[in-house]
Amino acid sequence: MNFRDKTIIKTDPFLSVVMAVHNREKYLREAIESVLNQTYENFEFFLINDGSNDNSWEIIKSYAEIDSRIVCINNHKNLGQSLARNVAIKKAQGEYVIIADSDDICLPSRFENQLKYFKEHSLEVDVLGSFFCLFTDGDINKCESVPVSISDLNDGKPPVHNPTCMIKRSIFSNNGYYDSKYDNAEDYELWSRWSSRGVRFHNLHEVLYKKRNHSGCVSTERIRHQNYLMTKINIIAIIKYHRRFTIAGYLRILEQLFYFIYLLLRLDKVYKKSGKY
Repeated sequence: MNFRDKTIIKTDPFLSVVMAVHNREKYLREAIESVLNQTYENFEFFLINDGSNDNSWEIIKSYAEIDSRIVCINNHKNLGQSLARNVAIKKAQGEYVIIADSDDICLPSRFENQLKYFKEHSLEVDVLGSFFCLFTDGDINKCESVPVSISDLNDGKPPVHNPTCMIKRSIFSNNGYYDSKYDNAEDYELWSRWSSRGVRFHNLHEVLYKKRNHSGCVSTERIRHQNYLMTKINIIAIIKYHRRFTIAGYLRILEQLFYFIYLLLRLDKVYKKSGKY
């Protein structure tokens, strides 16, 4: 570890980085260092140990000893992503909040590039994401780019990818925080709710984030619950927010609904046993 201690200068623009951690000792060092190695350095870095029972807390403390920008929070009980992030966001002092996951990698110019866009378009955007690339655990050099579009919301999909986002801190206090009832799809619920209140989204069309696909991530372990929540959020958007989806969006909702029923009836297990796939 060759990081020099950075002096925090709480002048504009000052950033607050939020990373919730639960049992991520295998990937945590790489995730932390990708934040500490940013080309833009004027930030506080909240590392929330959310009831981990591995060495995550020890790793967090070791980095806090060498970089004063790190603010440690230790939850003895696992609160979940939403509540853990909310604790830090409510303590944040930065003009912008940056979300990062504890098993992924921020590219070095992420903060600088996003902040530059905000300076030039502050009146036009509240939540700024970016393209990202997806790589399989252990093969970081093969990273497939994933585009994201704000029009995806009307297609029944997230308009930004949560851990790529830089968000005006005032948006949280004015429009609400992550809702723990939707953990596994808490970001999509937040975007849907915020959009109904006029919050503006945008994505930089460049890859600034590397997302790791591994056996412990939400998409592989909790797909049934996530799909149920996505369906519920879209139905709420229709009924409560009067959102008009595109034809593709309505078809996606139907697909989600049928897939949830498919999983609920455990037909995936039936087909596996019968050798259908």
